[in-house]
Amino acid sequence: MSRRTHAHSKSVANLCLSPNLGGEIMNWNKARIDFQHNPAKVNRDYYCKCCDELGQAISQWSATQPELFEQFKLWFESHPEY
Repeated sequence: MSRRTHAHSKSVANLCLSPNLGGEIMNWNKARIDFQHNPAKVNRDYYCKCCDELGQAISQWSATQPELFEQFKLWFESHPEY
């Protein structure tokens, strides 16, 4: 197996093992809204947990999609209002 084929196979396998970024975003958004409307300790703890999980998902995603991650990074740097 060539190095390129092996690298592609490995990145596809990593995608299967990495968390679902869309799901983590939805969990984080729900936790954020719950915490904003009711800042009880349980909501704060769940929001912190979701922030950690989203950060891990973004980290794994950026490792598997470095070109796309760089494009998003540049866009956010050029749009500080977001």
